[in-house]
Amino acid sequence: MFDKLKFHKTGISLLKLLHSLDHSAVLVSACSSLTEAAGFYTGLIISAMLIDDLLAQAWKTALVHSGILAGLSLLFGLVQNQLSKIWAVKYQMLYTDLKILMRKKALSMTFEGFEDPAVKGKIYLAERTIDMYGGLEEILYLYRRLFGFAVSGMTAVGMVVRMCFARGQTGQVSVVVSAASFLAAVFLVMRATVFTSGRLLKQQNEIYSEHGDAEEGLSYYMEQIYGNPEANKISHLYHMKDMLLQNFSGFLGASSGLYKRMREVQRKQELAGQGISTVFIVYSYALILWKIGTKAISIGSFSKYAGAMTRFIDDITGIVRTNGEIARKCEFMQGLLDFMEMEDESKGGTLRIPDGAKEKYEIEFHNVSFQYPGNGNLTLENVNCRINADGKTAIVGRNGAGKTTFIKLLCGLYQPTQGRITLNGVDIREYNYQDYLKLFGVVFQDFAMFAFPVGQNIAVSGSYEEDRVWDCLTRAGVEKTVKKMPDKLETPMFSSNEEGINASGGEMQKLAIARALYKDASIMILDEPTAALDPISEYGIYKHFDELVKNRTSIFITHRMSSCRFCGDILVFDSGRIIERGNHEELLKGQGLYAALWSAQANYYQEERGVS
Repeated sequence: MFDKLKFHKTGISLLKLLHSLDHSAVLVSACSSLTEAAGFYTGLIISAMLIDDLLAQAWKTALVHSGILAGLSLLFGLVQNQLSKIWAVKYQMLYTDLKILMRKKALSMTFEGFEDPAVKGKIYLAERTIDMYGGLEEILYLYRRLFGFAVSGMTAVGMVVRMCFARGQTGQVSVVVSAASFLAAVFLVMRATVFTSGRLLKQQNEIYSEHGDAEEGLSYYMEQIYGNPEANKISHLYHMKDMLLQNFSGFLGASSGLYKRMREVQRKQELAGQGISTVFIVYSYALILWKIGTKAISIGSFSKYAGAMTRFIDDITGIVRTNGEIARKCEFMQGLLDFMEMEDESKGGTLRIPDGAKEKYEIEFHNVSFQYPGNGNLTLENVNCRINADGKTAIVGRNGAGKTTFIKLLCGLYQPTQGRITLNGVDIREYNYQDYLKLFGVVFQDFAMFAFPVGQNIAVSGSYEEDRVWDCLTRAGVEKTVKKMPDKLETPMFSSNEEGINASGGEMQKLAIARALYKDASIMILDEPTAALDPISEYGIYKHFDELVKNRTSIFITHRMSSCRFCGDILVFDSGRIIERGNHEELLKGQGLYAALWSAQANYYQEERGVS
């Protein structure tokens, strides 16, 4: 039996997580349930007194009881109304706060952990669960109901037991018969309710499992296709409307069919519950009338005990059904707990990194290999190299050779599977992680800009030095573009904001370069920094390359071999290994992969020039 209630361990963990977001939510919820039950049973008890007063023609007492009933009804109503208002606000805020907490959690994770497919799966599952079935606010709502049913049910049992022990004219026989019959009725009702609800809840869970897959398909179409301008563009060009609508209709039809099945199961639950309730209520009325007939209780007590026993059967049904709903929610939300309990960002060591204009940083890879989670092959294998301080290093190679992975390891975004990386002879894991990250100004090929004002994007801060921002924009060759924007540095990026603008790919890349320059890091890394630039802009970047990376260690990843001539040291990657190293002239003489890549591009450009 207790094994079937194990899910409450997950439920309690979810309530603890909820409590960390709102310390008073559980208390308000419990008070609301207690107030509702207290108001209901107080009304039953005083109403029974009032009926007895009227039957006895005790008018003054009846007036007093009427005043008490009205006053308490008003009091409980006001308290319940106020608690409901507080609860409604907390209910909405808990949904929002959980979303924020999940995003904080995701941002606090290591990049390596965040990119793990298993972690991405947990994040997606947690997000989908909240969107489809509600979050912590739904768990609190269900436990609020369960607590309310339990309190109400125990109160009802207490009242009925008291009635059963009222002797009346038949003495002890009345007590034995009524108590035994009530216990038997409660046992049978609980068994029948658990049996019918259990079977139907099992069917519901199966439908919910199928429903998740159907909703996932619908979500994909709504978010990734219908709400995606790029997908819409392809749809128009390739006349995909009919195909998309047909596929969408398939998911919609499946979802609608599941809703119908769910509604059918709910209807069966309602019919089963009504049948059990009807039988129990008939028994209840018979028991109460017998107790009245034997003078064990007053006539006015009929409404009190009838109300209590009717409420009791509703509470039993409510407890069983709510328990099943909590079990299903906990199963869905276990993924949320798994995600929230994952380790946060690696803090690294405690060693502080010296910071100063004259400080030189030399990084070295020692037999470094790396394998992505879930990937059976090594992306980097036994890499040994030293990046010299103040040097200009280019990294080249075919697609998939491991160049970008090398940079992610260098920046500390990943940890080596084997081997180690040192900074000035010390393993980088011994340094303070945040200190280490400050060393790098990086422009990745898949750089990201945000829907914030231009100045904030460059400074990555809400406050910034305007003169310094303009200087970086000038050095990156995008100053004129920003000056033409409506609010210059305060112009929001992207047209999703009414006042925002959409910059071209080349302009965005220049802004990303300006952001790296603003950081003024000691080590500058440029991953295909001119991929989105036109030839003139690209020439401008290369022309001022020395100025951009002045007094810095610079690392340059590129597919355009002509840009390597700006670097005195070139690493050639192939299949996760460094197979060549040297300057441009040395590598050309070596007649290896570098020379082959250089010749291929040179011949291509010559052919293009000949065609033109």
